[in-house]
Amino acid sequence: MIKPTGFTKIKICTKRTLCKYTNTLKRMLCGVLEDILDGTFEQRAAQLVREGKTNPDRVRDILLLISKKQRGRTCLPRGDPDYFNPSSMRNYFKPIKKLLDMNHFNLSWKRIYATFPEIDNVAESHGWTKDEIRTMLRFCDGPIEQTMCWSRQAPACGWAALT
Repeated sequence: MIKPTGFTKIKICTKRTLCKYTNTLKRMLCGVLEDILDGTFEQRAAQLVREGKTNPDRVRDILLLISKKQRGRTCLPRGDPDYFNPSSMRNYFKPIKKLLDMNHFNLSWKRIYATFPEIDNVAESHGWTKDEIRTMLRFCDGPIEQTMCWSRQAPACGWAALT
């Protein structure tokens, strides 16, 4: 597992998370930013941090462009090989944010997060019917679980209809 300069200071709980962050960061620095940054993975990470400190607007603009490009990929059909799941967007930027934050480079992330797509990839569903709620209530272990089942549907059909 390669650790770029400055990335070694990161306090990450598990080795699995560190490995995932490192791989995502490597894809970003050596793949997406290959025309902008030069050198090895470690050199590119150090170069991005240096660039962020000397020219923060440029780094912000680069991240905004990447975000907009990824957002465009979220609009593709799910079967498309370039499709990008909207719920993965934050995870894509976490390693870069962590690298920059740990190297004392403050960036207005709200502006970048504002370009993220709405997460609307949840399957279409329907509300529970009274019979479905009654079935769930039979398997509840106590009054707290029963209250949770009732409260989820009560606004739609009224409390009296469930008793």
